[in-house]
Amino acid sequence: SLHFRIGFVELTFELRRKCAAVLEKACAAGKIGLYGGPWPATFSGRDIYFNVIRTPGNATNPQDWTNAEIQGRRDAWTMFELWKEALPEFKDAYFFTSGPTAGSRESRRIVGDYTLTGDDIRGAKRQDDVVVLGAWRIDRHPKDATGYHDQPIVPPYDISYRTLLPQGVENLWVAGRCHSATSEALASSRVTANSMGMGQAAGTAAAIARATGVDSRSVPMAELQDRLIAADVILDPESAMQGL
Repeated sequence: SLHFRIGFVELTFELRRKCAAVLEKACAAGKIGLYGGPWPATFSGRDIYFNVIRTPGNATNPQDWTNAEIQGRRDAWTMFELWKEALPEFKDAYFFTSGPTAGSRESRRIVGDYTLTGDDIRGAKRQDDVVVLGAWRIDRHPKDATGYHDQPIVPPYDISYRTLLPQGVENLWVAGRCHSATSEALASSRVTANSMGMGQAAGTAAAIARATGVDSRSVPMAELQDRLIAADVILDPESAMQGL
C-alpha cells in the first residue's frame, strides 16, 4: 500500500461515497487497476489522507517492490486527477504528498512456540502468557478485488508471549508484523498499536532476562505481566471494555 495526501478539499458528508463511485467507474474502464476502499481521514483544515492504493506482489522480491513503488505513485496521481475532474469538492485541491515508500502488509513471519490463528481471534481465546490485548478487526486486503470488503469486528483477544519466540532459537524476541501468526490472524495482529505492544513486551522481557540471568523461555510470566501492567498496558479484556 502507498498512502497519499490531498490538500484543500471541500469536506462533505458524501465525499467518500463519491470518491468510491469515481474509482469504480475508472476501474471498469481500465484507467486504474486494483484499489481498496477508499478510506479517507481528515487532517487539519481541508487536507485528506487517503488509504486506497493496492499493488499486489511479493514483498521479498526486489522487482515486485520496485513495481509497487512505481505503480503506487502512478495510481495515486491518476486517482487525484480523476477526482479533480469529476468532483466539485476537488476543484481547488492539490496533490500534497505521498508516503516516502510503499508499505508491505505481509511478508515473512517466524514459526514461533505458538502461532496465533483466526479462530483464536474470533473466539477471543485467552492465554496464560498474554502480553498484548489485540482489538483490531481481521483486516484482509484481497489481492484480486477492489473497493470495500468484509472486515469482521472481533472481541478483544490475547496475543501470547510465545508468538514472539522463534522455534529453535534462544534469547531472540521477534515482535510486530513478523511474529508467529497465520496469514488470516496477521490481518488483525499486524496493526501499529499491536506491534507497539509486542515491541514493549519483547523489550521488557529481554530486560528481565538480562537482569535475572534467565533465557527467553524462562522469563517469569507473572513478573513480565506485572511490569507491563505497571506501565499502563491493559491485559484484561474486562478492563479494556470499561467506560466504552
